[in-house]
Amino acid sequence: MTAADSDERSVLPAFVADRSDLLEEVVKFAITGGSGLVANLALLYVLVETGTIPERYAAIVSTLTVLLGSFALTNWWVFTDADASNSQSGLLKRGLSYYGIMGVGKLVNYGIYLGLLAVDVWYPLAWFVGSALVFFGTFSMNRLLWYRTD
Repeated sequence: MTAADSDERSVLPAFVADRSDLLEEVVKFAITGGSGLVANLALLYVLVETGTIPERYAAIVSTLTVLLGSFALTNWWVFTDADASNSQSGLLKRGLSYYGIMGVGKLVNYGIYLGLLAVDVWYPLAWFVGSALVFFGTFSMNRLLWYRTD
């Protein structure tokens, strides 16, 4: 066994631990996002089916409503090992960045939604497809946000 082999073996447990943490965060982000998606779809359905708001606009209302609570859950449960400051300024900075990231993701999602509506895809399915397609992008950007060092 060479010194290089020894160094490689000592790095392996840290790499595996990092992968385990990453997988846990992906699963937690998926659960958080999935619960938000269910709430979003439920509100979208109620708004459309009661005739309150047309499909195009109901997605905006339901998304903004659900996003209000998603930051708190993400901050409290998903990225718990992050070295992020919980001071008011740290929370405000992460909150603003989170809503910026999620806003861009939701705009992409909304574009996909409108495109699918244009080809007569059922509106809940159209929203689900858009959400699934932007999931890993929003997760990756949020993970970078929580773990960055300023």
